[in-house]
Amino acid sequence: CFFLYLHHLQEAVETLNTRLLSLRGWHQESSRLKYEGKMGQIIPMINKFINRSGLTDEEVDKLCMIHITGTKGKGSTSAFTESILRQHGYRTGLFTSPHLVEVRERIRVNGKPLSKEKILLLLLEKGKGMPAYFAFNVVLSLHIFLHEGVDVAIMEVGIGGLTDSTNFIRNPIACAISSLGLEHTDDLGDTIESIAWQKSGIFKKYCPAITAPQCTSAMQVILKRAKETQSPLFIVNPLSEEVLRKYNFNLSIAGDKQRHNAALAIQLFHMWEAYQFKNEMVAVQEDTTVDEIPRVTCTHLDEATIRGLSTCKWPGRAQTIARKNVTYYLDGAHTKESMELCASWFREAADQERKHLSGKVVRVLVFFTAPERDPEVLIYPMKDCEFDAAVFCPFVVSAFLLGIDL
Repeated sequence: CFFLYLHHLQEAVETLNTRLLSLRGWHQESSRLKYEGKMGQIIPMINKFINRSGLTDEEVDKLCMIHITGTKGKGSTSAFTESILRQHGYRTGLFTSPHLVEVRERIRVNGKPLSKEKILLLLLEKGKGMPAYFAFNVVLSLHIFLHEGVDVAIMEVGIGGLTDSTNFIRNPIACAISSLGLEHTDDLGDTIESIAWQKSGIFKKYCPAITAPQCTSAMQVILKRAKETQSPLFIVNPLSEEVLRKYNFNLSIAGDKQRHNAALAIQLFHMWEAYQFKNEMVAVQEDTTVDEIPRVTCTHLDEATIRGLSTCKWPGRAQTIARKNVTYYLDGAHTKESMELCASWFREAADQERKHLSGKVVRVLVFFTAPERDPEVLIYPMKDCEFDAAVFCPFVVSAFLLGIDL
């Protein structure tokens, strides 16, 4: 029975991993719909898959969900939000991407990844006739969150927002946009305005929305979208160094930008509480200008929020792991801007460590990027990091699928 279990588990995980190989087909289908002017069909397709998996619209709408998008920091914002909610005693669900080590990291309940047993049961039961990798994980997460009875689920957007597979959500508790930049320009457009339009596509009628500070042109687009959906809209200022000193703690995820993400998470928690107590917020008016959008600054933190911000675990984001004779600096940066931040963080942290070391110090870069990204653009910010050698990793989903010994 044990060996049968291992066989089924391997089969289930490989089934899920194999869907990554069909992701290109999903993108090709999206490109076709875009070319034909039929991008509006994507969300109905996702809803069809959700219903095919055995869930009704009524069951899905029972889930209380917070929807988070952005270019940089949406994953960290999602993690901080989940941690704060959990520290306040709520049972949480968290859907994020990509994973760092195992695919089951993408779906968490109360901060813990989906168990291998649940992957096995759900994949064997629901895995037939489902869409490609990312969309299938979205469907899988709904089954998990409903089965586990979470109080609130935090859903991180995959790409963009308007036509992302997570945009099946009809009535989110709140929506958030982290810092914006140019990414996925083939899908989202090559201007910050088109990016902002796609990202703010997660706004829903009357549902409150918050955003990190953006450039004026992006804010004008976000405001226009909020007017269309009659959403209350707020700009959230970053958590100040003064507040961190006042309460004597550090954010558990390194990097200056994390103060922006932490502030968004704090406000999302406040919006969850406002929803719980049915406190209504005022929507933006037709004559509201960018300068008139309310700004929110956090000056007071309770103990549970501090615990959430200081104990949140989000591996692979400006993470340092020290071992005997070697220190690993890990970051999942994947845009030009985030790679620049990554390089700056690495130089500062590594130079600080070098002051306490004797003898020769060797720096080795281990670099991987997905096929659709431009490696030259991404690696360029690392040129001043004084690496002695570099290792470039191939795009291999699974050694099992290759049938060879790597």
